[in-house]
Amino acid sequence: MDEYLRKDLHVPGEQIVNLRNKFATRSAIIREIYALAKNPSIRKDDPILIFYAGHGTSAQTPDGWETGREKISALVPYDTYGVDEHGPILPIPDRTIGGLLHEIAEGVSGEGKGNNITVIFDCCHSGSGTRDTDYPPMCLERGFEMDENVSIPSSLDENIWSNLPEDRALSVVSGFAMYGTRSHVLLAACLEGEKAHEENHRGKFTGALLHTLRQVETHKLTYKDLMERITEKMKDQTPQCEGHYIDRTLFNALVPSTPRTIFTVSQKGEEYTLNAGSAHGITSGAQFAIYPSHDFESQDIPLATMIADTVGAFSTGLFFVADGVEDLPTPCFALQTLVGKANALRLYMPQSANAGSVLRDLKAELDDVDYPVVLREDETQTDLSVYEHVGRVEYFINDPLIKSFGLQKLFNTTGAETRYIHPILRSATHFFWHFNRSPDVSALRDSLHVQVHVLQRDDEAELDLYLRPPYRTHGENLNRDGIVDVVADDVTAYGVTVESDFTVPLHVWAFYFDCSDLSISDYYQPPAFGVRGEAPLPANGKLTIGYGAGGGQPFKYYLRPDQDLDVGFIKLFVSTRPVDLSSVVQRSPFGTEDGMERGSRETAPPLVEDTWDTITIAVVQRKHPLDLSPPVT
Repeated sequence: MDEYLRKDLHVPGEQIVNLRNKFATRSAIIREIYALAKNPSIRKDDPILIFYAGHGTSAQTPDGWETGREKISALVPYDTYGVDEHGPILPIPDRTIGGLLHEIAEGVSGEGKGNNITVIFDCCHSGSGTRDTDYPPMCLERGFEMDENVSIPSSLDENIWSNLPEDRALSVVSGFAMYGTRSHVLLAACLEGEKAHEENHRGKFTGALLHTLRQVETHKLTYKDLMERITEKMKDQTPQCEGHYIDRTLFNALVPSTPRTIFTVSQKGEEYTLNAGSAHGITSGAQFAIYPSHDFESQDIPLATMIADTVGAFSTGLFFVADGVEDLPTPCFALQTLVGKANALRLYMPQSANAGSVLRDLKAELDDVDYPVVLREDETQTDLSVYEHVGRVEYFINDPLIKSFGLQKLFNTTGAETRYIHPILRSATHFFWHFNRSPDVSALRDSLHVQVHVLQRDDEAELDLYLRPPYRTHGENLNRDGIVDVVADDVTAYGVTVESDFTVPLHVWAFYFDCSDLSISDYYQPPAFGVRGEAPLPANGKLTIGYGAGGGQPFKYYLRPDQDLDVGFIKLFVSTRPVDLSSVVQRSPFGTEDGMERGSRETAPPLVEDTWDTITIAVVQRKHPLDLSPPVT
């Protein structure tokens, strides 16, 4: 879990407390959970994760604890049943956990951290603690029954849970299955009374959880959906998802991630080929870990490390980093671990930063970051500049195309600490790489015609599948030489039409690059983009985006408060083969709130041997219409 937080979700190490083995004592666990409530750097509704993997137990309900059950559930810290100055060290009951969560969420005076709290328990609350004979060797239960001579006193941790409202106290004591709770979402390894298992000292539930998380985008999946996927993988225990907000996206969509993209590697003779190329964003020098199976786990040791050499449109030649590697199985699977130098963010920072400036600290840390960045002395040859001003950090745009439309900097600033700056630079790296990348030779765009129109409801037409009047284009084409100039009223709907002169169908993805906040949203993705996915842009046909049969939602534009001008870009990726570009999408790092004739393909000469292309359209958004009237003479 620690590795997932750091590498996949890019959580800074200083924001993670990891208590393991002898450090996971009762007092340490309670102290660190309680510290979350008092941590001034955690703002209201920031995502908080509490993860426990270890033993659980059950005990007789203490006198006076009105739970409606004969037993309560409890976590078993490392030093349980030891002795300290207060006497025997007991497990941590569910009521204590409830009190701590209430303190984090609401605080004593209602100034808590909010309800964006995720609690994950990979343990069970009853069982023998011995190896289960129904399971293979090294398969253990994660729980045990308390000694009958040991009881939980009714006053245990009363200082923690005594401030709970009556209804809250009743809702947190049912064995960690906290039905109706509003302070958090609980993910538990199994039902009460079931056995949570581990294999090779790793929890099976944690393994399934991490495997699933690495296949998805966290900001597009709900807790309920996540647990349904995990449950399908686990036949011997029933994971549980409890809480009022189980239909909320993971971490309330404030910790975005990209799914783990796996590529197939094939072998012909002594040559190895990756089934992805420049169309997928692969560049020379990219590094890959090679595995025998598509469903590998993070702790698995790769068979080899390979580097991208010759990069084609849809395939890439690979070579081994080290000599003496035995033949790999066919097929095998590649996970990209490092990008090529071409992906790097070109960054400028002023050289005159004062001693103690955050920019000096930032420069020192850039050698060890997990995203590619290159410092340049010529500011005009960079993508982004970083300046410190009155305790804040500002981000200025240097891309000449974006600046040509009048946008000079990102709308938001950040605090003057490197932990706030790194997420911006990481997102900027992703943003500018995909914004600027195009094939070396443009073979498609001259025969593709892109129109942008205002959309209006057609009240006289047949209702669509949602029982609403469909959209129709209205007025003239707004795309003039690759520029669309609109009044951003947050009301008017727009759609895109792509027409093709080619006699072969084409695959299309459409994205909107927001140059004010570095977000990339998908305007259109093909209904099916697997190996046999049908191309949505027919031969000699058209694809409608945001209206008609093409799919996708209409889009509109708005200006932020105190903003008179904004600039974004609609970028289409078009290819002769299906390509999965779902990983291009990213949320803003600032956490903002807010039948066609196909022609005679058999006899026609091939278009181009497997190619791809891009088309970019600027969208300039103003508060008032642009005055195009001729000057008075």
